[in-house]
Amino acid sequence: MMAAAVFGIFVVLAVIGAPIMTALGIAGMAGEVGMLNLPGTCMPQGFFSSVDSWPLLCTPFFLLSGAIMGKCGPATALFDMCEKFLGHIRGGLAIAVVVACAFFGAITGSGIATAVAIGSMAVPEMLKAGYDKKMTYGLVAVSGTLGLIIPPSIYMIIFAGMVSGSVVEYFTAGYLPGIMIAAMMIFIAVIKSPKEVRPKYSWAERWVSLKHAMPALGMPIVVMGSIYTGIFTATESAALSILYCIIVCPIFYRGKFNLKSFMQATRDACKTTSQVYLILGAVTAFSVAITYMKLPQSISSFVVDMNLSPTLFMIGCAVIYLIFGMFIDVIPILYLTVPIFYPVTLALGIHTLHFMIMTIVMTMVAQVSPPFGVVLFAMTGTFREKIETVIKGALPFIAVLSIACLVVIFFPQISTCVVNWLLY
Repeated sequence: MMAAAVFGIFVVLAVIGAPIMTALGIAGMAGEVGMLNLPGTCMPQGFFSSVDSWPLLCTPFFLLSGAIMGKCGPATALFDMCEKFLGHIRGGLAIAVVVACAFFGAITGSGIATAVAIGSMAVPEMLKAGYDKKMTYGLVAVSGTLGLIIPPSIYMIIFAGMVSGSVVEYFTAGYLPGIMIAAMMIFIAVIKSPKEVRPKYSWAERWVSLKHAMPALGMPIVVMGSIYTGIFTATESAALSILYCIIVCPIFYRGKFNLKSFMQATRDACKTTSQVYLILGAVTAFSVAITYMKLPQSISSFVVDMNLSPTLFMIGCAVIYLIFGMFIDVIPILYLTVPIFYPVTLALGIHTLHFMIMTIVMTMVAQVSPPFGVVLFAMTGTFREKIETVIKGALPFIAVLSIACLVVIFFPQISTCVVNWLLY
């Protein structure tokens, strides 16, 4: 009953329009202090403990390096390269968008940053080439979420911190599902593309664009290579990514790199980091309350007693993520659900990598799920387009993500085979 009351307070505050951070914090405080009679110092101590994490330090580092890459030139070079190599075939621009988002996602780890950075260049070109407006905005929005599953992913880092897992393993597990989802998006995008006629660039022009994009393509190689070779930890590699950006951008992208663009990137990264950490502190108070009320243990025992199969439980989790994603941002969803679901997965013998990949795929859906998907609002704010237009265009690609989630659920090997091959 107390856990239900805590959830009720959160739901009421969220429905009346309170910020998610406020709703979670007040509900958590009501549970900790008002119902459980815990000392008032527990909440600030929990807030500090939640953000005082060495693995979580990756988040602001990757956010800053991604923002620099988006504002200071590399994003433009990536899309230009993809367009010159792919733009002349049917659906070439659509393919270029997905490929560029995959590359840029491997640099930033952020769905919003990827969608806005690539979309600012791709949308005008696609509309000029005769692509349907709804399809254009929908493709860019959903392709931007590839940054969540293609390493280095901020959300994988957060997940690893919650379950005390290996960031390297989680990064490695994301490669195959990420490539699979990108291929599925490309297939649908080509089917829905017009038979546009684009100029076929010469090989000389293509090599020039590739040369211009090489410094940007080098960042994930440097970052992930330093992790896999054991030279640096994931957190140290995240710091290295900032150093790489600061060295590379002024040398190779002087036209875009200046004090104004650098300061804008810094402000964006600080704003996003602050939002992440404030939500993290608030949701920690909420999680502590429901944990003291033994809700995770009760749900775990209930599910085990029902004799649910692992597959059926995973499908149920996916449905819950889909519903939550319509109303709540990704980070609160992770902190609300993982402490409850993860003990159940252990009891049912579900591999942690399998559960993590399913969770990340559904957080991709959450970022573009109407009515409150954050990437949808980022697209409408950036391009001054009606949210209805973006939602209608995104629906076919949201269906692709949902199908991909089912494939991941029914074939656990997709989540584990690359890890077993590369690391063990």
